[in-house]
Amino acid sequence: MLCRLLIFLFAFCLVAEEPSKKVVCVTIPKAGTHLLKKVIQQIAGKRPPWLIFEEKFLSSNENIYIAHLFPAINSLRTFRPDRVTKILLIRDPRDILISFAHHLVNKKWPFRLDKMNYDAKALKALSWDDKLKTAMLFPPNTPQDSFPCVKEWLQDPNIIVIRFEDLIGPRGGGSLEAQRRIYLTLATHLG
Repeated sequence: MLCRLLIFLFAFCLVAEEPSKKVVCVTIPKAGTHLLKKVIQQIAGKRPPWLIFEEKFLSSNENIYIAHLFPAINSLRTFRPDRVTKILLIRDPRDILISFAHHLVNKKWPFRLDKMNYDAKALKALSWDDKLKTAMLFPPNTPQDSFPCVKEWLQDPNIIVIRFEDLIGPRGGGSLEAQRRIYLTLATHLG
């Protein structure tokens, strides 16, 4: 118990030095965005708003945002590290595509599926290999559109990279120790 208290006091002191810093947490769609949002809410005490356009980010009074890393948000990577903390959530791309295929089968993907020539019943009848192929070849604004941006973000030493598997802990392929480290990292940077 004393150890936990010391860790949180240490994290508080680190954050207290930079109160004006904004935080943006970006994710690949289907990489655990909602889990990250819940963790941020537990740590910060409020739900982070979605960032859609970067102009809103710079002019807003909010200090923590969450966004999917599509090309429109990619330029956030170059914002000054002394003013903006950037956190990137990544996940095994195979798991991302499986999750995306599942959402296509269940018509849960939010990007105008009703206006597309798209048949969920026909997709449901396909083998998993064909479902995954469909997910990989699906029209724009899908998880794989984020992959080129992620490559750039991973090369920036100022960006904090966390893995979905570590965030979810032992139940999702990570470890309890890695999960604790991720929570401490997030607490440190979210304040």
